[in-house]
Amino acid sequence: MFRLRRIACAICVGIVAWSVVHAIESLQATCTVMVAAQAIGIGDIVTDDMLREDTMPQGDWSRHALQAGEPSPHGGIAQMDIAQGEPILDGMISQSVTVAADMTTVEVPVASSVRQLRMGATASLVTGGECAGTADGEQPSGSETSDPGSPESDDTQMRHRMLAESALVIDVPESDDGSTSALNRGTSRVVFAMTADEALGVLAVDTTCPIVAVAAEGGEQ
Repeated sequence: MFRLRRIACAICVGIVAWSVVHAIESLQATCTVMVAAQAIGIGDIVTDDMLREDTMPQGDWSRHALQAGEPSPHGGIAQMDIAQGEPILDGMISQSVTVAADMTTVEVPVASSVRQLRMGATASLVTGGECAGTADGEQPSGSETSDPGSPESDDTQMRHRMLAESALVIDVPESDDGSTSALNRGTSRVVFAMTADEALGVLAVDTTCPIVAVAAEGGEQ
């Protein structure tokens, strides 16, 4: 009889403890927000299948989170790397790429394929060494320079010339046939953001010379 009473008491204590925990949990407000269903890289175009709903404890942060039921950011551009399961906060996804105040935008006819270019990512713009001079025969301000006394100086300039090392991709044409043309500089016109000096260097390139865009490492995430 005594043993039965002890068992009954233990059961009652367990029920009370469970009830207390459940009551505390019910008092904590939660909210349903959108989180990354997979890892999203900077410059990625966000689609609906990249996001999912998740219920989380409500806090000050939740005021800046994308709530379930709000308009989807489908087609937006990731402005930063977003880890799987991370809530989508203001500024993480934008419908356009933000250009810094000290940069300008230039539409560049690119001879290479643009399939590897991502909006919001960076790329290097390169042309042939013999094509990088201005109308006066000077080097464009955005190009690399070589030591005239170096035995590799002339050979390096003939191979290629860097016009912009980290141009920000603003807009990429939807279609790209992947063809290249040294005579027509290509048919894909890509909008890049770069410094004023780099822009002047790009614009100074002769119209018969090709410009090639090389995506930065990680640009094909």
